[in-house]
Amino acid sequence: MKQLLKFLNKPSGAVIAVGAVILLAGLLVAALFEHLPKAVLRDGHTARMLFEFADPVLLVILVSPALLFLVFRPMRTRLAELGNLHDKIEHAHREWLGALDSVDDPIFLHDRDFRILRCNKAYQRCAGVAYHKLLGKPYHEVFPKSHAPLHGALRAQEDTGAEEVAVDGRIYRSRSSTIKDAQGAYLYSVHILEDITETRRAREALRENEEQFALAFAAANLAWFDLNIKSGEIRVSPEYPGMLGFDPATFRTSLSNWIDNIHPDDRDAVLKCVNVCLSSNKPVATEYRRRTQSGEWLWMYSSGKVVEWDDAKKPARMAGIHMNIAERKQAESDLHLTAAAFESHESMMITDANGVIVRVNRAFTENTGYTPDEIVGQTPRVLKSGRHNAEFYRTMWETIVRTGRWRGEVWDKRKNGETYPELLTVSAVKDSHGVVTHYIGSHIDITERKAAQERIRNLAFYDPLTHLPNRRLLLDRLNQAEFSNARNCCKGALLFIDLDNFKDINDNLGHRVGDLLLQQVALRLSSCVREGDTVARLGGDEFVVMLENLSEQPMEAVTQAEVIGKKILAALSLPYQLETHAYHGTASIGATLFNGNSPAADELMKQADIAMYQAKKAGRNALRFFDPQMQASITGRFSLEGELRKALEQQQFQLYYQIQMDSSNQPLGAEALIRWIHPLRGMISPAQFIPLAEETGL
Repeated sequence: MKQLLKFLNKPSGAVIAVGAVILLAGLLVAALFEHLPKAVLRDGHTARMLFEFADPVLLVILVSPALLFLVFRPMRTRLAELGNLHDKIEHAHREWLGALDSVDDPIFLHDRDFRILRCNKAYQRCAGVAYHKLLGKPYHEVFPKSHAPLHGALRAQEDTGAEEVAVDGRIYRSRSSTIKDAQGAYLYSVHILEDITETRRAREALRENEEQFALAFAAANLAWFDLNIKSGEIRVSPEYPGMLGFDPATFRTSLSNWIDNIHPDDRDAVLKCVNVCLSSNKPVATEYRRRTQSGEWLWMYSSGKVVEWDDAKKPARMAGIHMNIAERKQAESDLHLTAAAFESHESMMITDANGVIVRVNRAFTENTGYTPDEIVGQTPRVLKSGRHNAEFYRTMWETIVRTGRWRGEVWDKRKNGETYPELLTVSAVKDSHGVVTHYIGSHIDITERKAAQERIRNLAFYDPLTHLPNRRLLLDRLNQAEFSNARNCCKGALLFIDLDNFKDINDNLGHRVGDLLLQQVALRLSSCVREGDTVARLGGDEFVVMLENLSEQPMEAVTQAEVIGKKILAALSLPYQLETHAYHGTASIGATLFNGNSPAADELMKQADIAMYQAKKAGRNALRFFDPQMQASITGRFSLEGELRKALEQQQFQLYYQIQMDSSNQPLGAEALIRWIHPLRGMISPAQFIPLAEETGL
């Protein structure tokens, strides 16, 4: 039938078909006349009937080409469309079957009665049955075999979740989905069997490995840690709190907590190690004593490395291990003296009981420059730098004699005369009878650590942009100043300085130019204060000046603070040259006094800040005091100064003469007295305006 459709779809095929019909019709008529008896033809009636019968036949023969043309042409077009549609369906069906066969997981289609309609090659392999034998059979009788269909398949008209089934040692995850027609009627179900055997085995293997890993850590007395460098949060394995005597279920730690619980003698070395790791991104290790839950010190070994960086390529995460090395430390302390000295990479020196050097190691020679031949037979006095007095050494040896050990920082001198800081540990070695036989000195050069500490101190207490003290250091100095003022019966002042319209600089010229302005402001502020005063930057455009050793009289202290405040306002209002930009700016200052009985440092800062905002409200480029009475006094003084200038212009002063008499009541001369006749306030006492006139130069 398919070949016939293709043949009739062609024009030549249609012509041949029409011709064949005409030929068959002609042959039919010819055969009819050929086989009729001649008698019948001679019979007129019969012949007439015969020709009457032949007329329609001939008519059909003549008309049939036209009829065939009219009928076959649309039929041929329809047949062509049906043929194209049939080809497309066949092609889509082949692609669909190919897609099913390309999937490695078994897939099959079944009807409501769970009979197999289609399946891919993977399903055939699992079932071990040929394709044509699978069709029409209930799948639970073939693969996977069971007395009943899978639980999910029982809901044949609903999509089901995944369920697992075991078949011949393999584990499959079964999922089914229903296919419906446009009216929502059920057509068939698609069933997929995903082989998860290897995944399950890998998961089990991973779980076993984790268990073995945990057992190995516990057996080796190890614990792991994971540090978030930015937040300071530390995650640890359960073994770690167990080492320290804490309950793992409730134990929490952080970077600051970890550092606080390191022995004070070990803390600096540990911090140095952490800094090296963060700066070099190299693995590091350190040993130290850590406080346990009972308050005792436990020797620990920690090693770690940076394992993750942020987008700016800065360390973000550090991981490593902790180890309880208390037993090892105890064993090390029992090692022979020589092995203990010369297996160390530290600079080591051994003396006899009289303090005469008997041996040094190579690190000692490299550190001090003295060879064994030069130093053996000498005493440690050859290393003295001269920075410590006799009392220092006397206290040190008293501790050694009493405890058998001394540890601390000293300054020593190398062979070339260079002095350097070192961490010195002196231990007494005793025999079985408790008699000292030798002393061991461990010398660790801490020059780099001192530099690192200074960098850490600068980061902790100084503003990195202006190098001025930060809030932390300012508050510390403020607390010290309050004690000092109480002891010396004097006052101090806080000047809270805020640059006016600083935001415009950053918005218009950029933060780099704004930073240049802040640096220049810091220099100008430092030049305005006395030695011993403090200039600090709190952040942004906020600065604080702390003035110490002011007068114990409140008004005199206010005047002293006012003078410095005006000096600062004048200095900050001078032009700035910021690269190619010329800038004119001002500042607002809030001031408050303090003494030994003043409120807490934070409260003083708040008072100065409030006064600064009062200066802002007054129009900026102004100085205001927090104390209302002092503020009124300063405001009156400023008002009096303005009126004094106006009085000079308007000649409001009058001169009076007072006769001076001697003991005989004879006139000796006259005292000139000036009086200020104010148009509103009347006569003003010279005691009020004379000092002001002298101070202002009027």
